[in-house]
Amino acid sequence: MNCIHVIFYGNVQGIGFRAHIRARAISLGLYGWVKNLDDGSVESLICGDEDKIRELMKYAHKIPGAVIDRIVETPEKYDNINEFSIIH
Repeated sequence: MNCIHVIFYGNVQGIGFRAHIRARAISLGLYGWVKNLDDGSVESLICGDEDKIRELMKYAHKIPGAVIDRIVETPEKYDNINEFSIIH
């Protein structure tokens, strides 16, 4: 299973960004989690098919109200996930 650790920087909190990411990830059959960070960014672990992960990453830029200034993406090894959740 492919996994990436992602941090989205910009206007990504207070607009439903996490809920959009979760819903789209589930519809694409991806696994992982998403959470807000104290600095105003959003962190996520996304696992699944590489093409589906890329589709989710493109979708992130289309979320209403989101203005993504920068994305930091790191490959991650993690294979013990079976859902996509929002961490509070």
